[in-house]
Amino acid sequence: YTGNLCLPIGQYYFMRWFDAMGDGLCCKYGQGEWTVRVDGEVVLESINDQNNNSNNVKQKDFPFQVTTTNSDADELKGTFLMPRANVELADGTIFELINLPPDFDRADGGLVSGITSIALPVGTELFSNATADMKGSAPRALGSRFLADHQEGEIETLSSSSMRRNQKQVTSKNLRASNGHRQLGNNFIGDQSVLVVRVIAADRTTTADETALSNGIFGNGVDLHNLVSQFKACSYGKLNLMKADVPNGVVTVRLPSIRTTQGDGTMRNAITNELNEMFNVDSPSQLADYVIYCLPAGAFTNGTGFSTIAYAFYNSWLSVFNDDWCMSLSLQMHEIGHSMNFGHSNEGGETYEDESGFMGYSYPNIDGPRKCFNAAKSWQSGW
Repeated sequence: YTGNLCLPIGQYYFMRWFDAMGDGLCCKYGQGEWTVRVDGEVVLESINDQNNNSNNVKQKDFPFQVTTTNSDADELKGTFLMPRANVELADGTIFELINLPPDFDRADGGLVSGITSIALPVGTELFSNATADMKGSAPRALGSRFLADHQEGEIETLSSSSMRRNQKQVTSKNLRASNGHRQLGNNFIGDQSVLVVRVIAADRTTTADETALSNGIFGNGVDLHNLVSQFKACSYGKLNLMKADVPNGVVTVRLPSIRTTQGDGTMRNAITNELNEMFNVDSPSQLADYVIYCLPAGAFTNGTGFSTIAYAFYNSWLSVFNDDWCMSLSLQMHEIGHSMNFGHSNEGGETYEDESGFMGYSYPNIDGPRKCFNAAKSWQSGW
């Protein structure tokens, strides 16, 4: 008997062996075996030995990972993302590129976060902890994700502490319009939607419930100082954040097979896959302009190391928060600022030291401090 399943890349699974008699696959009634293959490669197999515990049991779970290795015939392509170096695949899952060449420089390669399409070289492996092992190779730039009426020459590659594009450049939201997402003028003006995701994992749950998250981010006449009200104030009414088309702008995702001990990268991609399944979309970027994942406590402890409290991908739709930090006004503004392509605000060569705006340090306060972005970023946004 042979069964075939299509499984998302980079996830953990297990093969559950159940034998009512508990006497294995061999001996009295003939020889038997079982094998699990991923793209033809054996990842699990039984041993035809009556005394071997992998067979001679009534029930046992055998874990395995679904990884993939690129080939010329099936080249993986995606979008380059910062911080560090990442690739976002078509389904919205994101993998950090590891084991890059020692001299890898994204600027020399013309890689712009949220803009440049890349191809992963032959031999790259994707793992369930949201990493892509490049095995010493660099990603290949395929070009810009701009709409046809924008020229490649409009892209500016700037330092990591500054904006990656100017107002004349289209945003990642424009680029997603072809996937069914509504087209917007730019990141800084007009109506833009926000979806908040609460998580019930196998071992822990996001502390705040849907009502608390909705109030803390959208206000709802309950929380007077929130993400929506602060962006409206800072933009002088030019930017209007609104709820995605789900009740209260918040959805709960259940991950019964994912534990916080597997880390934020594994959980992040599992959430993405679940959202795609729940809403029948190709990527969560089709659900809202900005999607906020509020992970249960503990996921960041064993995770990617991007941060201990939150992170967002530059010029992207996704930000990821560590539990209670999802309720922090300053951190909400900071991470959505990264999604808008704002870099950190530094002073004296020290990261975060410019505290005149939200791209410096963040605080655990739910309703403050009330401020905006520094002068440079306010000018850049056109506010």
